[in-house]
Order: sequence, then structure tokens, then C-alpha cells
Amino acid sequence: MSVTFIVFQLLNGITFAALLFLLASGFTLIFGLMRVVSLTHGAFYLVGGYVGLSVIRATGNFFLGIVVAAVVIGLLGLAI
Repeated sequence: MSVTFIVFQLLNGITFAALLFLLASGFTLIFGLMRVVSLTHGAFYLVGGYVGLSVIRATGNFFLGIVVAAVVIGLLGLAI
């Protein structure tokens, strides 16, 4: 195993852990303060990933995909 492979796997693990932490902290905040079980955080996360991936595949621009996904999910959250 090369050092770069290990570093990439370490960074992938840290990134995934950070994403899971954000999802879990949002769920904990909603349930802890409002006593409402709302699983929409995960649904918004998945829809945002799908929108971002669709934009990236259509345009080839990663940063545009991030921006468009954030705007679409923000508008969807506002509408809901």
C-alpha cells in the first residue's frame, strides 16, 4: 500500500464522518428542542447530492454543482 492511498482513505473517512456529524447534529437539535421526530435532514441531504451530481454531469463544473445544489435545497426547504 502506498502512502498516498492511505492519506486519501484517511481524508475520505474524515469527510464522511463530518457529513454524518452534520446530519446527526441537525436531527438531535430538532428532536432535542422541539420534541419532533423529523427525518427530512437525510432526505434533503440525498436530494442535494442528486441535484449536485446532475449539475456536475451536465456542466462538468464541480463548484457550480455545489452552488446550485445549495440554492435548490435552500429553496426547497423554504417552500416546505
